[in-house]
Amino acid sequence: MSTATEAPEHAGRSYHHGDLRSALVCAAVARVEQVGAEHVSLRAVAAEVGVSPSAAYHHFADKDALLGEVAATGLHMLVESVGAEVAAIAGDTREAARLRFRAAGQAYVSFALSHPQLFRVAFSPYCLEHPGVPTTDDGSVPVLSELLNDLVSTGGMNADVRDDSEDVFVATLHGLATLALQGMIPAERVPQLLSKIEQLIGVDD
Repeated sequence: MSTATEAPEHAGRSYHHGDLRSALVCAAVARVEQVGAEHVSLRAVAAEVGVSPSAAYHHFADKDALLGEVAATGLHMLVESVGAEVAAIAGDTREAARLRFRAAGQAYVSFALSHPQLFRVAFSPYCLEHPGVPTTDDGSVPVLSELLNDLVSTGGMNADVRDDSEDVFVATLHGLATLALQGMIPAERVPQLLSKIEQLIGVDD
């Protein structure tokens, strides 16, 4: 990444260190959401931002590198969306823990339905080299681990089924979101199916 200020002559604006890279990623995210990753090019994104292709190539070697950042951004946005819904439900009771868990699932599916193209890119091979979700040393996602730990501590989940529940939840939930995106599951059935997912991983009613 360049340490110099980049000032596109024809754009009427300047970019300081890091600004152009961020602007390119933001433009690429918007482009992906509009037309899908297959119709994104680094040159087109550069033109949309108002810089030359060479300026864009200074930050990204090729389209794949740019889409890697888009995938990471999509994952980050997904986690932020889930986290916001979880944080909106206060309380240290079993019922509050269950409501947070269900809200996380609904937020996951809702994000997929609201940002279908970005969701697809976020879980494509582009994300493998550019992880966008902070994880703990064991590879788990903090917000999900906290949800499950809260369920155990409030008596909403048996401790002996806690291990590996993250993987079961994410895999099942991702399948639900994907099927909903494909129109194979009506969106109005999502709450009912989320309740079934809770049963699958041992969340007590």
